[in-house]
Amino acid sequence: MMSNPRAKQGAGIVLAFLALAVLATIYTAGGKGSIGWSVTAPKKPDVQMSSATGEDMEKLWNWADGELGGGSRAASWHLRWSLDGVTADQAARTAEALGMTADAKDLAGGKDENKTSGGILWEAARSSAEGTLKLQLLGTDRENREAGGQAVMTYHAPPAAELRAILSEMTEVNAALTATGTDSKPMMSIKLYGHAIRVGAAGRIAQKAGGAVLDEYKDSRTIVRTYSTTALTGAMRLGEGKEGSASASIQLAEHGGGDAGIAAEITAGIPLINGDLSESGA
Repeated sequence: MMSNPRAKQGAGIVLAFLALAVLATIYTAGGKGSIGWSVTAPKKPDVQMSSATGEDMEKLWNWADGELGGGSRAASWHLRWSLDGVTADQAARTAEALGMTADAKDLAGGKDENKTSGGILWEAARSSAEGTLKLQLLGTDRENREAGGQAVMTYHAPPAAELRAILSEMTEVNAALTATGTDSKPMMSIKLYGHAIRVGAAGRIAQKAGGAVLDEYKDSRTIVRTYSTTALTGAMRLGEGKEGSASASIQLAEHGGGDAGIAAEITAGIPLINGDLSESGA
């Protein structure tokens, strides 16, 4: 069954606004125009995000497995990495190591997903039975190949993917990004999208995670809650400084399910949902 597209679109807009507000607070000192994982300016030495891990992926898979129609294999899984200080040559070597094909088009100035002065300078992709992998280099200087920018890698697992296959892809990408030679470490986030088989699935996943609610958004069709938990490594600090600031570890959204015959849509993100509530990429 299909949910109300207008309600879903509205929820996605609100979620995106909330996420941007949180991330703008976190990265206020990152530089003019810096927002969230799209920042290209140097960050403060105080680390604001801890990368999600393979263990986080396994835990979310197991927590969600009994709550989704078809189990976790039927869910849509997306991984996203960001890495700062990557040059064009380093990005090209990383893409080659992963068997990706570079886009020959001049992308500078043609795309700017973040609405800032920096756009997508270069990208490479690989599609196979193991899923779709894309690498993008963001920045402002397309002429200087030694200028460091932000690299963003995304992975969309194929339908009915096995956990071990996703973990294998994760390990391969982590190794390739770590081998770029930059001073920063790759930061990974995880997103799943699926259909619940029972009412209250998002809440039960949160209980399994031992989550404590930090924030909540609710309307007639959607509930989005952000939790803190010590069970997960991935985390995003929701404030400046170490004292008195809370760290989000998992965000869960449940959309629809209130009407007879409509299955609730579940979206989960570690540490936050990247993008909207739909099945679209991370």
